[in-house]
Amino acid sequence: MGKKMRFRTVLALGFALSGLALAQEGGIPTDISQWFASTASLAAVVAALVALIRKHVLRSLDGVAVVGLSLALGVALAYLGHRMGYVGPDWLTFGIGAGLAASGGTAWLRSIASGGGGKNAPGGNAPTDAGRARLR
Repeated sequence: MGKKMRFRTVLALGFALSGLALAQEGGIPTDISQWFASTASLAAVVAALVALIRKHVLRSLDGVAVVGLSLALGVALAYLGHRMGYVGPDWLTFGIGAGLAASGGTAWLRSIASGGGGKNAPGGNAPTDAGRARLR
């Protein structure tokens, strides 16, 4: 087993054990009403659902379609929250804001993780070899 594989295994085991400890202490909220506490919390749920859908259902989804999916999920979940009594009459604005925050926040985090800038921006993250381009 290589060093990289051992590191991943230890990291995954550490996350699993810390998640188990949080669940035992009641640190993980299981109340669905927490999804609708703020636009940011619903945006986190939408971003997680979009990632799940892109990984397991619609693998070729990319570009503007991802933003559309984020908006659709944000509005649908906000409507669900409105029907359940967690969101007021401004549920449509709440859902659109959460959908846009989910797609924009994900793009922002990816740009930070990749070093900022665009592909061809000065100091950006232009791929210099086939190996780095393949990892995208």
